[in-house]
Amino acid sequence: MTLLVINVLLTRAMASHARARQGMVSESQSASAKRSSSKSRTSSILLLCSAVIYSVTQFPFLIYNLLTMAEEPPHCWINIPQKAVALALVFGGNLSILGYAIDFFVYYLSSTGFRRQVRSLISGSRTNGQGSTFSSSECDGKRPLQSRTA
Repeated sequence: MTLLVINVLLTRAMASHARARQGMVSESQSASAKRSSSKSRTSSILLLCSAVIYSVTQFPFLIYNLLTMAEEPPHCWINIPQKAVALALVFGGNLSILGYAIDFFVYYLSSTGFRRQVRSLISGSRTNGQGSTFSSSECDGKRPLQSRTA
């Protein structure tokens, strides 16, 4: 629950900063500043989506924990059959784990930079900082740079 509150507060802070930045952006500003504003908006949306996904996937497990606490002493005001407890535990546990996997796919689908990084990690190539890539076999140090041919 604390993580949800922190995520919501961070989302609100990022949104207010984005609005403030948008107010300061004039018509004469360059395209790179507009891109930065777009990236900030995308980050805010991703953070909000992550908070919503976390809330939805953790809520059943929260209910399970509350009902389990209500079943044990000193409360003892509810009696839940053991089959239902086992089923709720499996469902809530799997759903909470699934939330973390869903986050990956949300980031992958919405961020081109994240997709590029994942593809380069999977393919085994690294970026040299200038946009071009080179494979890990080319930079293993066994061949000097001068002896490479095209």
